Amino acid sequence: MRIIKTGKILTPDTLLEGHFILEHGGIIEGILPLSEMPWAEALSDEKMEFPPDSVALPGFFDHHAHSFGRGLSLIYPNLSAAKSLDEAGEIIRANLDFPERPVIFTEYDDSGWGQEPDRNWLDGITGDVPVVLRRVCGHKAVANTAACRLLPNPEMADKNGILLEDAALYLFNIFRPSADTAKRAALAAQEECLRLGITGIREIGNQLAFSVWQSLEAEGLLAISVEFYFIHTALAHLAELGIRTGFGGRLRIGGVKVFLDGSIGARTARFKRPYADTRGRGVLTCTPDDLAAILKTASAAGIRVLTHAIGDEAIEMALSVYRETIDPGNPMGHTIEHAEAISQKGLDMAAEMGVVLSVQPNFLQWQAPGGLYEKALGRRRARSLNPFRRMLGRGARVLFGSDSMPPGPQYGIGLAINHPNPDERIEPLQALALYSETELTLGQPFVVTITNGLPGDTVYSAFA
Repeated sequence: MRIIKTGKILTPDTLLEGHFILEHGGIIEGILPLSEMPWAEALSDEKMEFPPDSVALPGFFDHHAHSFGRGLSLIYPNLSAAKSLDEAGEIIRANLDFPERPVIFTEYDDSGWGQEPDRNWLDGITGDVPVVLRRVCGHKAVANTAACRLLPNPEMADKNGILLEDAALYLFNIFRPSADTAKRAALAAQEECLRLGITGIREIGNQLAFSVWQSLEAEGLLAISVEFYFIHTALAHLAELGIRTGFGGRLRIGGVKVFLDGSIGARTARFKRPYADTRGRGVLTCTPDDLAAILKTASAAGIRVLTHAIGDEAIEMALSVYRETIDPGNPMGHTIEHAEAISQKGLDMAAEMGVVLSVQPNFLQWQAPGGLYEKALGRRRARSLNPFRRMLGRGARVLFGSDSMPPGPQYGIGLAINHPNPDERIEPLQALALYSETELTLGQPFVVTITNGLPGDTVYSAFA
């Protein structure tokens, strides 16, 4: 038996003060008033006491993660600290001795650099060492000449060394890390999750990522729950084997993900009207017929589909196909991932059909006035993105995730309650609920996040 004492405890009904949690064998046995503490202490083997300003919350669940990829970015050289092209160049020069080849520098964000990296610039820094830079969104990468020579198909990169969409998204599938590096990456990602209070993830990845998580589970090293989603090309194999959504234990099968478009940062998200700065409209990476076929196969096999759609045209295409394909009595938790440019009509359709809108509040970091989204789309369209309050007001099913850009629910919660568009701000308790998988109630597994403040800076995770 264990006592957990915090300043406040969030339950489905209220924010309790003057109470403590009693846990046994990984299950919450009681949420009791402090007056009951003496007898509980006599029975308990351990007492965990947190600061008076702490709040106990359900463990955070990141509903859209690429945690293995995030772990690779923690192991491989990382460009997230670079605030300019020159700073990026300094970091690259200092890390050319990284043992993997090519050296993949992760998470660069050039939205504030004023200049974009290209092959010629990269060649001048790296010489004959093969190097690839992968943008934070994952939908774009830049390779130097030496790395381009290693590509299985030279046409994957344009004359400037730019790789878009599949070539960038599956970069670590093209250039696989060693087994040791892969294991260290998964452990680093898990450690970061636990430090941030994330006790479960909806992980999206390839067979390499799944096998690494599977190895951790087999070795008894998996400390978070992982609901795994493969890229949709694995759908036929899952259906043939009869593997349905929910199969497994701590590591379980979630389903498959399909991409309809790209990202705003890479200017590949598909919009009806051109981007303000490039005049392109983005790309569609799947046809309506192909999406319908995927949904029909998945629904018949009991497999959930996550559909990536950011631009308004891609979102409308997804919802139209969903309306024609999904059984309204059994939407199976099929989602629209991101749904950043969803219209009011789209909100109505999603709410009516029970389609889940899986959104990322940390994307609001690019929606501030004068930021990336305004540069790409203009002020008016940028302001209308990520309408969280309208989503909830319309009764749509909404989940929060991070896309691992970066992970950290408190960061996303802070942005959601301080949305750049004041009309779309939501309440802290609403945001917390969207970032949790379970409620803090009797009989629930003991997976609790304890934080200083709401939201605050310090997070502790309490486990059985």
